[in-house]
Amino acid sequence: MNAPSTTDAPPASSRRRRWPIPAPTPAELLLQPRQVSAWAAYPVLAVVYLLVFGYPLAGIVTATLTDQAAPRFPAPNADTFWALALSQWIMHAVLLGLTFVCLWLVCRWLLRMPIAAVFNRTSQQEATPHRSWGQGWRVFVCAFAAIVTWMVGMDLLSALMPEAAVGGPVIEDRADAVWTVLMLGPAQLTTALVEEPIVVGLLVVLLTAARRPAWEIYTLAILAKIAYHLTYGLPVLALVPAALVIVWLYRRTGRLWPVILAHAAYNLCFSALVIAWPATFG
Repeated sequence: MNAPSTTDAPPASSRRRRWPIPAPTPAELLLQPRQVSAWAAYPVLAVVYLLVFGYPLAGIVTATLTDQAAPRFPAPNADTFWALALSQWIMHAVLLGLTFVCLWLVCRWLLRMPIAAVFNRTSQQEATPHRSWGQGWRVFVCAFAAIVTWMVGMDLLSALMPEAAVGGPVIEDRADAVWTVLMLGPAQLTTALVEEPIVVGLLVVLLTAARRPAWEIYTLAILAKIAYHLTYGLPVLALVPAALVIVWLYRRTGRLWPVILAHAAYNLCFSALVIAWPATFG
């Protein structure tokens, strides 16, 4: 009698992952920057951070020193839209340009690596397109879930701390919501392209090049993200787990584009919710 076959079960390597946790990219397949000293890395990171985020930080410091709450203002309409929108769009265009100029200078003159490597550190020899797509998709899902968890947590904490409410347009109906989303629409995309390359990509690459320990990288990334979100008050602490997850994903895989896309996707989804239920978010 033949022994019962044990080949019915699929091999472990062929089983699909039940959880969307991306597989790590082997260290030898990650593009490595030139090693630099911490004495060079920290001043460069500080200068870039202040150049890109100095404006919101100055507003936070001013509001704190003068004990002023963030103002609420009427939502834009057909008469005020262009005056309000153009100032927003120009500011974000300047920030976006400044971000990429800073990245290019640091990558070219200090790290000696292409700027594209900040967004995708995996070697072109890494693996098949299928593996690349699957890993990138899992990074996107995990980052999106982390951002949603952060925002829901912050909203719950804000409900318990009314004084932590931030400023912004007063939305009373769907027309207000549509005009507001149109005004902020481009910024919903550029924000992700400004924040993540600096406070995740450049920060991790620079401190890795300076051979700093993991705990230091995570701590600084959390502080960097919290600083320009301080207008939310204490509820901003809900950001900490999301920041940890996002930095972990980038260090694990070397892929920043899925994180940027997850951030932008959340912003667009939130905009859709504001239009659908304006009274809830006004």
